[in-house]
Amino acid sequence: LLSVARPPLPQLPSEQFAPTVKWACYAIGHQAVALDRTQGCFPKEVIPVGKDPSLPPHPGDSLSRFWDDAGTIKHHHDWLMSLPEESMPMLILHGLPERQRQIYLTAQVLVTMRQALDAPSISTDDHLRFQGLDAAAGAQLMEVIGSELDHRLPLDWPKMHGTVNALANQTSLHITEQTTDASKEKEKKEQKDSKKKEKGEGEAKEKTGAKAKATMGASLKSSTKKVAGAKKSMDKYASNAQSEVGSEAFDLGTLGTLELPDLPVGGTLSRFNRHAALRIVQQLGFYMCDQDRALQAVLAEGASATAPGGVRQSRYISVIDKLFEMADRAKHDHTSFLLAVVLFHMVLRALMLRVLYHRAAISIQKRYRYLRNKGLKQRSIGPTIRIQRIWRGLRVSLRLMKMDDAAEKIQNSYRAWTWNRRSRRLLETTLRVQRFWHSTVHRVWLRRCHQAARTVQRFARGMLTRWVLDRRGRQLVRASQVELNEVMKQKSRISESSYIAKTAAIAAKGKVALHQHRQRNMEKHRMESLSSQNLAQRQVDKQRRLKMTGSIQPARESIFEPMIFALQRLELRGPARYGLNSRVLAQVSDAKRKLNRYLPPRKSRAVPFHACSKRGRAAILARRLVKKAPRSSTLTSTMHVDEELGLLDESELQRWLKLQFDVRQ
Repeated sequence: LLSVARPPLPQLPSEQFAPTVKWACYAIGHQAVALDRTQGCFPKEVIPVGKDPSLPPHPGDSLSRFWDDAGTIKHHHDWLMSLPEESMPMLILHGLPERQRQIYLTAQVLVTMRQALDAPSISTDDHLRFQGLDAAAGAQLMEVIGSELDHRLPLDWPKMHGTVNALANQTSLHITEQTTDASKEKEKKEQKDSKKKEKGEGEAKEKTGAKAKATMGASLKSSTKKVAGAKKSMDKYASNAQSEVGSEAFDLGTLGTLELPDLPVGGTLSRFNRHAALRIVQQLGFYMCDQDRALQAVLAEGASATAPGGVRQSRYISVIDKLFEMADRAKHDHTSFLLAVVLFHMVLRALMLRVLYHRAAISIQKRYRYLRNKGLKQRSIGPTIRIQRIWRGLRVSLRLMKMDDAAEKIQNSYRAWTWNRRSRRLLETTLRVQRFWHSTVHRVWLRRCHQAARTVQRFARGMLTRWVLDRRGRQLVRASQVELNEVMKQKSRISESSYIAKTAAIAAKGKVALHQHRQRNMEKHRMESLSSQNLAQRQVDKQRRLKMTGSIQPARESIFEPMIFALQRLELRGPARYGLNSRVLAQVSDAKRKLNRYLPPRKSRAVPFHACSKRGRAAILARRLVKKAPRSSTLTSTMHVDEELGLLDESELQRWLKLQFDVRQ
């Protein structure tokens, strides 16, 4: 926050920055409290920019798409969070002092006009009509300003108030004259009380004596005249109001029939009333106040971020500094100010999102505590409920077991289908990423090849230039220049055609001489390079280099093939499997799933069973063991079991297990 607040105040001395920030923090807190105590509210008017059919868009104007474009860049949390149904800009501007309100509105109108007209040089006293602002464009800009204030403003103000200063003054006066709903209701109540009081006084006068009766005729005549005058004035006012309503009926009616996109609606946790919104604004000042080390880090220009006792600089601060550097180089001089405003708005949004997350965490904690207490109660009466469930649910346990098996089969099939679909999508995505990556590698390699070629060309051109402009070449240039100077001295004594011919001949002669000089130097250096080795030695070197192909670097198809592709081509390739399992692994997985199904482990289960299904499986398992295992000799014909001996004879059971599962060597 401090790094955002510093760039908009470049002329403020460093020693005055800390007191200014502290004063601003306290002012923000007190102003938020004062605005929260405001009685009533200003109604919020949602004005879709560019949707008014009476304001056709200008050629090349994007205001008709502004409402939709602004909606597409919002995060889903922004749609869920909702502010109070009142105009917060009107509330703040109405509560600000007059000077601060005038400064805010002047800046807003000036920035809007500069951006809309693309004229960075507009000042507050320049007439907007001379800057290309016609009536339709002025109405559009007033619609934009009204949309930002959540309050509809008259569209013909730019005609009557032609400068930025005059338009800001009129807007400030209009905001000052606005009243809240509470003040309007108070005025209506006072008017109603005054009428009741007048009515009571009239009834008291009717109860007077004969003197009141004598003067009743005159009072009736005067009251009749007053009523007629009042009726005439009311008719005139009604006609004016009807004409005004008729002029705006088309606009409001058509705006009411516009089809806006359906927005997602958040719950009670995402709603912020006036108190919560202004509390977040107050919290913004709290975070900036009394941050001495952070202030020192912001004001320490050129200091190291890792110095002893310093504050570690975040990467967001470096990004903000780069953004302000870009804004300072922008076309408009108010870009830095707008960037600071946008960053402060992002901080406010982050604080609102933090409050939203805190509310969600509290709600989850409350729900968790409720479920935990409910689980404790459930475990306290669990044994009784278990006995009742076993007694009542034994008849339907087998049927539910079959249903559970069918459900598991369906789930396994669905998981397999979903897995295959995700695998195909992952495969397609992976192949696409590989394709993009290969293209990127090719482009990088080509850029390196082009850069190397440019380097070779640069050195070659430099070498040719040095061969031309050596001592002998410079002498040729000086000689040509001397001849050209002699001809230029004779320019006044010879004809123009002779002068042009002589100068052209001298220039051509100099160019030919330089060219011949360069050719001689090239031949000289070529002969020197060739004279060091004879033809046979050069042939041997060539054959040796050809034999070394692929020994130091892999053999490439062309110089434009990247090195990693050549290395990959040397490796042996197998058939692409793309993560498919073998048949053996599929059978192993099937067997493991069946074992976990029929003999689940004690601590974890593969699939959560239904309670009645578990009882049915336990009954089936017990019946299977009873049928296959030998009975104990102590069992009677009535199937009664001695409690000390148990259900099965241990010795007979061990013998049967040995016969069934013993593995002979």
